[in-house]
Amino acid sequence: MRKSEILPVVPDVGSNILAAVEPQPFTIINFEGNQTKVTLAPNLVHMPVLSLDAACGRGACGDNAYITSMISATEDWFRLKVRKDPRDMCLVHALGDSMEPLIEDGDMVFFDKTSKNRPCDGIWVFSYEERLFLKRLQFLPDSKIKVISSNTAYEPYIISINESFRLFGRYVAVLGFRT
Repeated sequence: MRKSEILPVVPDVGSNILAAVEPQPFTIINFEGNQTKVTLAPNLVHMPVLSLDAACGRGACGDNAYITSMISATEDWFRLKVRKDPRDMCLVHALGDSMEPLIEDGDMVFFDKTSKNRPCDGIWVFSYEERLFLKRLQFLPDSKIKVISSNTAYEPYIISINESFRLFGRYVAVLGFRT
């Protein structure tokens, strides 16, 4: 079995998806309950939300990723709120409580897909042994990695960098919808 057949594949979400789109009018229900025609601002960029659930726990099974939806905002908003170029990021859902209180179960998490070529200590979306994780990684000598949870109820553990290990991107921020 080839590596691409067993590991989740993050789609190449290049500038075509994130480019400004021609605004198309559509109808919404306004605050008064009336139908209103609206048009999106022409300067929006669109960030993909991937179908992957990154486990903050024992690992989520990873099927091939696809784009389930988009988050749209101006490039200035993305740079102000997330402090990154939106063309370099994707969103995944966090699953589990091992990264609480920083990342809670169900949070949408921004990750920088361009950072995977520059591994360093930090919180990463990664796959290992056919499971997808969102964890703090500490890179050790001899091709070892210490996997650390924010929630102290979970013990750190060591994994080896091998064919089954793959970085998808470094954690940037949580999309804040908490109450």
